[in-house]
Amino acid sequence: MIEFNVIFILLFLGVIVKLLVMKNRGNVVCINDFNVQNTLPVRGILALSIIVHHLSIFGYGCGSFLPFYSWGVYIVSVFFFLTGYGLMVSYIKKGQSYLKGFISHRFFKLLPPYLLCVALYVVYQYMTIDDFSILSVLTKDIDKAVNILLPTSWFVVVILIFYLAFYLSMKLGKSLPVNIIILVGWAVCYYFAVKYLNLKEYWYMSIFALNLGMVFAYKENILKRYINQHLVESEVVALLLFLIVYVFIPYIDDSIVPLHLGYKYKLFGVTIIPLFVVLLTYGGRIHSKWLDALGKKSYEIYLVQGFICQLYYGYLYSSPLLYFVSAIGMSVVMAYVVSTICDSLYSKTRLS
Repeated sequence: MIEFNVIFILLFLGVIVKLLVMKNRGNVVCINDFNVQNTLPVRGILALSIIVHHLSIFGYGCGSFLPFYSWGVYIVSVFFFLTGYGLMVSYIKKGQSYLKGFISHRFFKLLPPYLLCVALYVVYQYMTIDDFSILSVLTKDIDKAVNILLPTSWFVVVILIFYLAFYLSMKLGKSLPVNIIILVGWAVCYYFAVKYLNLKEYWYMSIFALNLGMVFAYKENILKRYINQHLVESEVVALLLFLIVYVFIPYIDDSIVPLHLGYKYKLFGVTIIPLFVVLLTYGGRIHSKWLDALGKKSYEIYLVQGFICQLYYGYLYSSPLLYFVSAIGMSVVMAYVVSTICDSLYSKTRLS
């Protein structure tokens, strides 16, 4: 793990040096749009990263995956940021007309892939667990119930709740700033509610990234004007802040620092990492057909990867490389199968 950290830090320092050299030479750096097409590679990287993160959880103690053990909250924060950003950009462009059919459209996009994955996982449990009963969900707390239906699928519940909050806020609020404040208030209420229910940290630690994405979309034109004039400096600062987050992450999860400081530090990371991704996207798009393809199926990959990581757990210690390659490969294949089935259902629904 130490060798990995050293290489990672040296690579980032190299990028910083390159940016500073470009600045000193007077190179013109053009800013890119932060749109769906340019963020597809980011979504692809996020999808792969969350798989590796969960591999590290199921195989904790195996050095091959340890560097990724603490990254879940930050990976999800970028995904949430993109969600909040996309919703606000669409609302700004279309106004109240964007809300027409919003709930049915959004729920119809999320629920069929989720329910299909739940059905597959429940069938798998019936086949492999002698005393399994779907009714056991009713006797569990929320976190365990969600994971019995489909491992690591808690984020679907959060996104659905956020869609409802977004719809109601935009319907009831009198102006966009008021609507944003209402949504921040919703996030605060959600935060304390899940803390009261004693749910695990991942249920709430990334939630404010949704609000951050919306605020960024609302003020993007102002921010872009500044960043366009100071792109290199902004990326250098973002890289340095990212390094600070990266270096201290292991100490937060190992409880070396006091708990209250750990929460503050993670909230700092949840803010910095999405903005770091924004600045990198502004600075240049990653050109990769493979990452674009993964980005288009990132939601389906998020859904299936938890189940796959559990399924392949037995291979971890005997062959980490085999576990890594097969888990990622099978997650991608299953995601495409789920997407193909659901796309077929969408087509039949529209025709009817």
